[in-house]
Amino acid sequence: GWLYESNPDWVADWTGRTAAHSAVDPAWLSSARPLIALDVAAADLTDLLNRPEGRGKEWERPAALAFYRDGQRVFADQVGVRLHGGRSRLPGRTHSYRIYLRDEYGPSSFSPEWIGGATSRHLSRFVIRADWPARYPFAGLLAFAAAARLCCPVPRTQPMALVLNGQLQTNVYHLSEHVGRAAWADRLGHKDFRMFIYKGQSEEAAEEAYNELRHRVIWDPLDYKGLEREVDLDNLCAYIFAVAYAGVTDGFQ
Repeated sequence: GWLYESNPDWVADWTGRTAAHSAVDPAWLSSARPLIALDVAAADLTDLLNRPEGRGKEWERPAALAFYRDGQRVFADQVGVRLHGGRSRLPGRTHSYRIYLRDEYGPSSFSPEWIGGATSRHLSRFVIRADWPARYPFAGLLAFAAAARLCCPVPRTQPMALVLNGQLQTNVYHLSEHVGRAAWADRLGHKDFRMFIYKGQSEEAAEEAYNELRHRVIWDPLDYKGLEREVDLDNLCAYIFAVAYAGVTDGFQ
């Protein structure tokens, strides 16, 4: 559609329409934590929130984003924004947002290192994630940290504050690498893997392989040695322990 054609007219119209740093109170920058100011036109934000099931480029909207570290603004540019997550998209929930850095918004200088020291060579998207469940602050981050200490591959994260359309959000937020095939290939240094996506559209080969393994595990159980040849049991057990230890209730995260 018109929104995603090269050099769309709206980019020029949007530039300067919202200053992402204009509503940041200096008092919010006094702490050492990073801060993101995200400004989305009111009609666009309402559009996204009223259609939480909307996915794909059709449900991406232009936004202005500024990133502060140590009290200094180190990034300010136009980006694309979508809702992110599963049940957290529903009305009344604390929402997470996926940020897209596209050429049509302008060349981006957002450094992957700002997201927990990530070493990706190219950053095309990242997530502003509301920690979940809200009644257990930092449980998600602690689960990631525990899993990482146990040598599980996890997305790199960075706790931060979020200012959305001039309002400082009181929930716990963090920046996160987006878990996707391209990002994981960059992390692993190769593409010799299949990624089964539980909460979205999975590639056909990965879905077939997952369903086949699940069927055999349930209906034709392998002995320990046989299962170990097909599944990284150390990694799987470490992951389950981290989820149980941190008390997160969404195991697929």
